[in-house]
Amino acid sequence: MKFHHLFVALVASSAVFTACSNENNLPSAQENQGNIAFTGKISKTTATRLSDQGTWDGSELAAVKCGSDVKAYAISNTGAMSTSDATPYKYMGKKLTVTAWTPYSPDANKEYDITNQETGAGMYACDFLRTDETDVEAKDVQLNFKHQMTRVQVIIQGYENGEEWTAEEKKAATITIYSYPRATFNGGIVAGVGEASAPILTHVTSDADNEMKSAEAIVVPGEVWDQKLFTIKVGEDVFHYVPKDRDAEIDGRKLDLGILKPGAMQRYYVKIDKKGMGLLKVQSIIGEWGDGDMGQVVPDFEVPEN
Repeated sequence: MKFHHLFVALVASSAVFTACSNENNLPSAQENQGNIAFTGKISKTTATRLSDQGTWDGSELAAVKCGSDVKAYAISNTGAMSTSDATPYKYMGKKLTVTAWTPYSPDANKEYDITNQETGAGMYACDFLRTDETDVEAKDVQLNFKHQMTRVQVIIQGYENGEEWTAEEKKAATITIYSYPRATFNGGIVAGVGEASAPILTHVTSDADNEMKSAEAIVVPGEVWDQKLFTIKVGEDVFHYVPKDRDAEIDGRKLDLGILKPGAMQRYYVKIDKKGMGLLKVQSIIGEWGDGDMGQVVPDFEVPEN
């Protein structure tokens, strides 16, 4: 995916401008001084904005901000970052502080459509990343990017009275996740645009012949209490999951099933029968989009749509 440079006006401060530029009156370069060599890294290298081999795909463009100055840096598939800006950031012995984010656009109000995530590429394009403030005290700097969206996975774990559906109906079951249809990423801050009830075309992660279907989508974080979070359709039966139980907990830990947390992978395991859909387990991992412990959840049952 191709992104473009977002320009943020420079503050008329000679101190900031001098610290983040390569003016000729800067001190002579020493061994550990000169153009800053940024390297981009994601703490958990999953296939989101990264190839299946765990590397960047090489087409990303990140914003790097120092003071009020923002420059566009391309990220190679090794994570090495480079800029075509005529005045790349320099380290000249004085500590700087930078932040970075990707994707990046010159239009601060650009709206990214996140409704079509059927393909892996479509889903991975919705993975918005940002770093914390990072001190620069040498010319080699690693920028640690963190996921800003929520990765929601819905897994059909089983059927009660499963004989009521044919094997083909189970294999053809569909999962729809609901979220904002669009998002902005101004300055590396995610904001939803529209209503948080738009259907997202999900990326199916289960095998076509598997009756235990699973699908996922990357969505805008936030509270989704008392509204549809996902829908499962099996045959002619439609089941909605609406998070309602704010007090659900396991081993004294609140589950917060209706809160989509930034940087989390939240897995919802369900078991279905003709009475409704019971949410069996949930998994939420903050900061790492990988495996982790699952906790039992008090079941919420919804009446299927006729």
